[in-house]
Amino acid sequence: MYCDVVSGGSERGVQRRDGGDPVLHDARIPPMVLIGVFDLGERMGLNTDSWLAGTAVARSDLDLIETRLSFAQASTILRRALRMLPAGAVGISVGTRDVVQSWGLLGLALRSCATLGDAFELGLRLHQAAGSLVDCEGEYGAEEFSLVFLERCPEPEILPFLCEEATSSILALLRLWFGEGEAPKRIEFGYPAPFYAHLYDRVFRCPITYDADVTRMYFEASMLERPGPTPNRAQLAATLAAMQLLVDYDENRPEIVVAIEGVLREDLHKSVTAAVVADRLAISTRTLQRRLADSGETFQSIRDRVRHRRATSLLRDSDLPIAAVAAEVGYSDGREFRRAYQRWTGMTPSAERADARAAGTVAGR
Repeated sequence: MYCDVVSGGSERGVQRRDGGDPVLHDARIPPMVLIGVFDLGERMGLNTDSWLAGTAVARSDLDLIETRLSFAQASTILRRALRMLPAGAVGISVGTRDVVQSWGLLGLALRSCATLGDAFELGLRLHQAAGSLVDCEGEYGAEEFSLVFLERCPEPEILPFLCEEATSSILALLRLWFGEGEAPKRIEFGYPAPFYAHLYDRVFRCPITYDADVTRMYFEASMLERPGPTPNRAQLAATLAAMQLLVDYDENRPEIVVAIEGVLREDLHKSVTAAVVADRLAISTRTLQRRLADSGETFQSIRDRVRHRRATSLLRDSDLPIAAVAAEVGYSDGREFRRAYQRWTGMTPSAERADARAAGTVAGR
């Protein structure tokens, strides 16, 4: 899907990284693409548990709106999945699945743009909300423009999947908007023709070449002036506000921090220790502590943050007694919970609830 915007120019503006780059271990990618891969494997009756082994990600995590993966996690999962799935156009299968599920809020925002040019620019800028796994830039000329898809780091085993998914998902969106007759002007793929290249011809319906320097998808420049399918400024503004929350959700957190938060959320009513979390993540406690030290966080700070968020949500959006809220976030002693909440926020739980009621945000008000 769409990726980091770098317009025009012959020099590549997106940096290709090596596998040891710490940025590749930041948890910033929503799992939409991986959900499509898992759905495909599960429909085939495959045992997909092995795809996640040692990644600190559970299958149930992928369905949570707050889940973010690092590129290192996502690429590991993809390599395992592609080795088990039948060889073929897996990326096209994932890219052409249900467009609403695939594109989410970003699809709604793009549909609301005044022109296709605006939609392409917005998609490049906010690709993160659609879970992109490639980087991309736009190149604009008088007669044509192109989307250039770039690896974040060299991954030859998964490159065809990444490019298939990116190009076919864009085309699926255009065909939903304007009809099945839509097609690119031409496409260049940055790898040799696969044995199933005839499927590319059937899906893309345009001239295709292989072994290019990078993957490019070309369109007529005049297409940028085409009105959007349902331009709506108010809907666009509202959707962008919701999307920005997704893009900004604790962006650039190390993958180990995200994994720990996921385990804690599942059993927040219990006093889960670091040793229990390490066991759930299939790593040693020593490894967990080392990776936490590398991240600059502590187990206690992460647990406090998860407890704080959940407690605030319950205080504001439920009528549970404060003692029950305390128990839900792992405190058997209500006084201890009150002291902790005051340390986190500077307010008592009762004051938090009173403010919420005054603002009319408690459920049912």
